[in-house]
Amino acid sequence: MANEKTMIVPLSNARKHARPNRTQKALTELRRQLFKHYRKKPAQIRLSQGVNEAVWGRGREKPPSKLEIKTVLEDDLLRVYLAGEKIAAPKKEAKKSETKKEATPTKAETEKALEDEKKLEEKREREKIQASLGR
Repeated sequence: MANEKTMIVPLSNARKHARPNRTQKALTELRRQLFKHYRKKPAQIRLSQGVNEAVWGRGREKPPSKLEIKTVLEDDLLRVYLAGEKIAAPKKEAKKSETKKEATPTKAETEKALEDEKKLEEKREREKIQASLGR
């Protein structure tokens, strides 16, 4: 069951750090804010490509001071999107549906199955003949 929430996350604390490290610190601040609201560890948080591009869009020295995001809580995983970003289905689910296709039998397997059917039919015919003869 997905739980959605829209919020504005301040990233201004990243400005306290040295210029070359500001964008990386902004991402750390974003994850810290998400931990504060959802109690999810960084390994349980998935940032969309749109969020990553929005933070890194102006380079490593000038991250945005705040970011409007949409969070989707799924079981033990927190997915983060930009507020206006279209939410796509996770790739893992698509792969699972592809693997559910039934495997087609190989040529050897089909030949073996046909041989088994023929043997079964022959056995039934012999039994019918023996039953009609009264043996």
